[in-house]
Amino acid sequence: MQTMLKCFLALALLAHATGSSAAFSAQDQQRLHSQTSLLAIEALSYFDTDPRAATLPDSSLLEAMGETQRKLRDAAVKSTLPATLAAPLVGMDASLDELLGLSRDQASRYAPLLISLLDQRAQLTRQIDGAAMGQPVSPMARALNRQSRRINEILLLALARDAVVLNQHSMAHQQTGLSPQDQAIEQGFEQLEELLPTSEAEQLQHQRLAYRFVRPKLLQPGALQKTAAASRYITGIVTWLDQQAMRADR
Repeated sequence: MQTMLKCFLALALLAHATGSSAAFSAQDQQRLHSQTSLLAIEALSYFDTDPRAATLPDSSLLEAMGETQRKLRDAAVKSTLPATLAAPLVGMDASLDELLGLSRDQASRYAPLLISLLDQRAQLTRQIDGAAMGQPVSPMARALNRQSRRINEILLLALARDAVVLNQHSMAHQQTGLSPQDQAIEQGFEQLEELLPTSEAEQLQHQRLAYRFVRPKLLQPGALQKTAAASRYITGIVTWLDQQAMRADR
């Protein structure tokens, strides 16, 4: 963790010194967004703040977080990372470092650190959206990226909702639910049916069915670990969408 933190700090200083972010393409940004979203998803899934939780979190999530961090570091190192994007990455890393230093019997201290991690990730998303303005990207890649983000976001919102002591993050969608996000995702799949070549139609349908399989866990409040079980399906869908976007922008 400390190595990753130092790496991001070094990247931030380098980008600040050069003042250049031209090499950081739209798909570099999308990859960074997907990996930071996944890291937040894994953290919310593992650091269960509910004192009533009947089972301990799956220990394999610790390995998954380590792998996500490695991919995130690789994505950052391979790009000219603007300092504005490095800063929230450093913040996410610091929050996660503190979380990993806590034992399960200190779970009451998870919530503010998870909130900080979510806030840093939201800041990074805003910075990415700002950096993306004016960058060349094909209509197909733009639609794929948008769908990838929507699907990551609905899982994050569902996890935050079911992490019952996350204060404002938990309550944000208690009244309205996640139906608007779900409808946008369905519309996104319909748009992609029109844009993608026929050779990808079968795979697109496969991804849509995978989403529909897990959507009940996302739309209905429940136990955090049941909602977290949807993450492997969501990760597969997002990975496929991001790969298609990279191909579309070549």
